[in-house]
Amino acid sequence: AGAVDYLHKPINVGILRSKVAIFAELHRMQRQLTTANTNLLVEVSERRSAEEKLRDLNESLEQRVLERTDELRATAALLQTATDGASVGLATFDRDLRYTLANRAYCKIFGLDDNVIGRQPQDQLPPQEIDEVTAALHRVLEGERVCYETRRPNFERGQDDHYSLVYEPERDIVGDIVGVVVVVFDVTDRKRSEEQIRLLLDEVNHRSKNMLSVVSAIARQTTGSTREEFVVRFLERIQALAASHDLLAKSKWQKISAVDLIRAQLAHFKDLLDHRIFVSGPNLAFSVQAAQSIGMVLHELATNAVKHGALSNERGNVSISWQLDEDVEDGRFNMSWIERDGPKVTAPKRRGFGSTVIKNMAELKLNGKVQLDFTASGLSWELNCPIGQILDDERKICDATGH
Repeated sequence: AGAVDYLHKPINVGILRSKVAIFAELHRMQRQLTTANTNLLVEVSERRSAEEKLRDLNESLEQRVLERTDELRATAALLQTATDGASVGLATFDRDLRYTLANRAYCKIFGLDDNVIGRQPQDQLPPQEIDEVTAALHRVLEGERVCYETRRPNFERGQDDHYSLVYEPERDIVGDIVGVVVVVFDVTDRKRSEEQIRLLLDEVNHRSKNMLSVVSAIARQTTGSTREEFVVRFLERIQALAASHDLLAKSKWQKISAVDLIRAQLAHFKDLLDHRIFVSGPNLAFSVQAAQSIGMVLHELATNAVKHGALSNERGNVSISWQLDEDVEDGRFNMSWIERDGPKVTAPKRRGFGSTVIKNMAELKLNGKVQLDFTASGLSWELNCPIGQILDDERKICDATGH
């Protein structure tokens, strides 16, 4: 510092005022800057807090999205597994009628390949089915529910399988139709059951008419010197018919053991079986018609034997035998009823229902020939007919239980 600094200088009021104004402005600006800095720090802090909250929210949202995605994938996998393992066909279409889902059952039913997703029915289905399927899909897109049944050939089993198809609209959360859901049910067993029931009803009707015809014929041909004798003889013949009917019912009208049939018709003579009545032959499975016809013949032969033949005395006997002759063309069935040591028999002068059953009905029903002889040693009855008339379509041998 020089000596000049200590010299007294007069104060310039204008300059002083200018300096004060400058310092005041600087102070005000400093305070504004401080306030701005404080506000900025607060805003930065708030933004940081908001960013942290947003980050936490994003992380939580991402976690929830991941969890829901995993749940959807698990549900889709479960649905796919369930539908793949089920016999129910399931498919979905978008509004452009492109496949968005088709499970294995659906693809198998309609013969589709694995890369069906994204394709349209006309790219996959046979020409004869395209119009029916596309028409149903368009109707569903208009809001209808479409149901119908169809059949498709099953080349493995050599017959048609039957299916019931249900088309439903697929709607979004607001109710707009966004596609079509198709469910296909295999109703082949139901259809076969319905057909079986229809056939059984027809068969019952047919059998009932036949049974009434037989009963009417028995009533017309049965004779008796008195009303009581007529009733007895008529009931005996009805009971013989009922015995065969009971065996048929137990076998569900399919087949009857030959031995069971003969023993049922000779039940009244069970004490004579294997003593005076001898039975021999393979235990064949008689058809329904053969069982009814042969059952009636056996009853008439047994009744005749008790009244006039080998079973009317104390020492006569009857031999019943049958065998198959498969060496000739188409095969033949032979059956015989041979009486011995009975009283002398002669041919009846009048032919009644018994004679008609023994010869004419057996020949007519079994498409065979009956040889009926009245010899001095006893009556001889022999039947010869095609094997097919006795055993249905093929030879069948029963076991000890009749099966």
